[in-house]
Amino acid sequence: MTNPAPPKTALEAFNAKAESYEASTGGCTRELARHLLEISPPFTASSVVLDNACGTGIVAQEILLHASSASQTPPLIHAVDGAPRMIEVGKQNLNGLAGAE
Repeated sequence: MTNPAPPKTALEAFNAKAESYEASTGGCTRELARHLLEISPPFTASSVVLDNACGTGIVAQEILLHASSASQTPPLIHAVDGAPRMIEVGKQNLNGLAGAE
């Protein structure tokens, strides 16, 4: 039995891990995002967030959920990532959330 060849680039690795990314990190990104949102000032109608290296949209998702539960206007979020598969999974994860486009 041969093992599959390892990814040649970081981009390939992240594309390959997109579906299992959150499970493979043990949920630490989501946990940290929730904590930071609890201690951050509230969002306003003019808030803009750059979620650089957004991966599967975990932080953007938590921001939108937090804003909704706190009856805040959701901020405009620019979620960007170099791995196309991460973006695809992120769009699925954000589908239907107020403020997600």
